[in-house]
Amino acid sequence: MTIPQKFDAIIYIDGFGVGSDEDQLKLLKNIKHWLEDDGCALIDIYQPEHWKKADGVEMYLSPRNMPHIKRKYSYDFEADIMMDTWWHAKDEELNQTQYLKCYTPDEIYKLCKQAGLNIIGYFPHGAMDYDNMEYHEHASLEECMSYRIKLIK
Repeated sequence: MTIPQKFDAIIYIDGFGVGSDEDQLKLLKNIKHWLEDDGCALIDIYQPEHWKKADGVEMYLSPRNMPHIKRKYSYDFEADIMMDTWWHAKDEELNQTQYLKCYTPDEIYKLCKQAGLNIIGYFPHGAMDYDNMEYHEHASLEECMSYRIKLIK
């Protein structure tokens, strides 16, 4: 599919990392093509260091609102892929898993360079403390669940 328009801004939230590195490179090259010369893109990237610590964490999703929905995080340490699996507590066989490749800031920098894009900002999101099951709104780039990058041509 070819998109002939150019855009001032492109925002890609909570989905970068679906597929292979080649798929991500192709997407980044498309983003470069879709951007106006003075435009920018904002993309959320999953941080591998956080998700390595989340490997094996299992929880009920919002005990007050959905007490029968369970969730488990897993991590493929060789491929740097986080897996987020959801299911109804009464039927674990019927589940749905989302797979997202995680990238360190250095890895995403190199991938963006290959696509002809320049990162001009890194913005870390929060992090989850799984021991206490508390979300912390502020986290370092090394400890955050994900971070946003700002790209230009």
